[in-house]
Amino acid sequence: MSNSANRSRKALVALVGVVVAAAISGCSGAPAIICSAVGYINTLSVQLTGDAGQITEVRLCDLGGVCSENDHGVQPIQASQSPLVGGVDPTVRSSAPWSRDFLPYTASGSGKSWSVQMPTQPEQGSITAYYADGSVAAEVTTGLVWEHVEGTTECGGPVEAGPIVLPLT
Repeated sequence: MSNSANRSRKALVALVGVVVAAAISGCSGAPAIICSAVGYINTLSVQLTGDAGQITEVRLCDLGGVCSENDHGVQPIQASQSPLVGGVDPTVRSSAPWSRDFLPYTASGSGKSWSVQMPTQPEQGSITAYYADGSVAAEVTTGLVWEHVEGTTECGGPVEAGPIVLPLT
């Protein structure tokens, strides 16, 4: 075999090797990003100012009138009159597409520090603090700014908003 044919053969083998390596390594385009299918729980933090000793529940209602509940389920006697939720009575569950036994927002906390966990990121919310008898202690309607606390830009991850300051009267 001539030197010329041998060089051509080596060049062809090298070219095939480069093409195969590029295909295997993903160099032929943007690398594939694989994200898990896990749903993330997002957190809104709420800080009460003033005498919070008698507060037994803090609740978030979104634009659609979906409201959080906490484990002990205080039933407010005074419906929120927030223009954001259109006077939706937070004791009435929404006709949302999810199960009536599952609320998408769960509130927890005590004293001056509360949080609401949710799978969504509402742009606005009405946050209400309740006394033990169910009457409203304070309410604020505000925009919610969400910031990533884990995960990646490509795949997302849990986010947090707040703290929202709720002054008690």
